[in-house]
Amino acid sequence: MRPRNVGLNRLALQALLDAARPGTSVVRTRKLGGGLSALTDLVELRLADGTRERVVLRKQRPEGRYGAPEVTQREFRTLVTLHSAGVPVPEPLCVDAEGRFFGQPALLTAYAGRPLIEPRQLSTWLSDLATALAAIHRITPATHDLSYLPSEGTDQIRVAVESGPRPEIASDELALEVSAALRRGLGKVAAIGPTFIHRDYHPGNVVWRRGRLTAVVDWTKAQVGDPRIDVGQCRVEIAMLHGQDAADEFLAAYEEDTGPVLDLWFFDLLRGLLALTFWKEYLVGYAELGMTDSTGKRAESRTREFLERALERASGGERPTAKSQEPTANGQQRRG
Repeated sequence: MRPRNVGLNRLALQALLDAARPGTSVVRTRKLGGGLSALTDLVELRLADGTRERVVLRKQRPEGRYGAPEVTQREFRTLVTLHSAGVPVPEPLCVDAEGRFFGQPALLTAYAGRPLIEPRQLSTWLSDLATALAAIHRITPATHDLSYLPSEGTDQIRVAVESGPRPEIASDELALEVSAALRRGLGKVAAIGPTFIHRDYHPGNVVWRRGRLTAVVDWTKAQVGDPRIDVGQCRVEIAMLHGQDAADEFLAAYEEDTGPVLDLWFFDLLRGLLALTFWKEYLVGYAELGMTDSTGKRAESRTREFLERALERASGGERPTAKSQEPTANGQQRRG
């Protein structure tokens, strides 16, 4: 069980504000759920002129692998880069990478909205997710200085594939079949130019206001790499939440911005195998955000279906397509 966000040191928070935003005082704080790598709090501030503002304090979990100061400094620089480029991210306000105030790295951003896991308008939700991801992938080493970011290239993917399933699912027949398909696919997948990638892009790392996407959050794992990693990760988690048709509709919307995504079956398998390994951990975060699949049976079965569909495409070259939709009596879209 992961540690809880047990409390926020108000004196430390005020000291951070005194250093970064003099004249600002804390009105109230509230814990935010869903984070696996960090502890987050919503903070309401009173500014020097008497107005109020909401911000988010994000503290890296000290026991995790992302607790090093350079990771938080890199995340803050990432937010600065993307915010200046017009990508929907929270406005970065200040950073305490060395942990002077809380004893652990922390950064402060503007409040941008709340996660939305079960939207009323699914097609709009999927389209917004796709549009934001396409904007991220338009940031490349040719357009911006990304030299401060780690890279994930062919060698890293090869190592992941050749390592096979993790011990937790080493005897799972589907996992073994997926692993074998990935090995066969090595060297056959067309390489594409690297872009900025979130590397953990999924519905839990996006926030919304009034049903529309306002910001992508949690940039701890950002890298330069193959954008199909993000597409595959988001697709499998959409499938967990809303089924295969929704994952395919997301892809169709993404391709409207980017053009066809080649050899996606490989990345669906690559990230889907990870989801098959850690779907229970994924559910912990989604449950905090309001997911209603309390037993996890639906999420696991949908993850397996996602992988089975990708295996079919791996052998036959079929492309995923969104099924037709028909309006229901209440104006919602009915999945095909």
